[in-house]
Amino acid sequence: MKLPSLTFREWQALVKAFGSSLRGLGSPVVVGRNREGKTFTIHYHPGRRLDRREVSVMLKRLGIKPEEFLRWYRGRKHASTKH
Repeated sequence: MKLPSLTFREWQALVKAFGSSLRGLGSPVVVGRNREGKTFTIHYHPGRRLDRREVSVMLKRLGIKPEEFLRWYRGRKHASTKH
């Protein structure tokens, strides 16, 4: 399964959608809890894209299955093209 790369804004939306108790949102380092209640820390510089390998690692930290992520991602893309 091929995952897309993400921009900084897409990454932030993903963390907001699947994380809780977030600290540092808007900065390169976000700390929070995933749905299982485990803490995670994700480092990401706003000036670059998150490549597919990094997306995979981030999904594991957030406790999200790739299939669930792709449904969210496609739904988000579809919703943003509607006017």
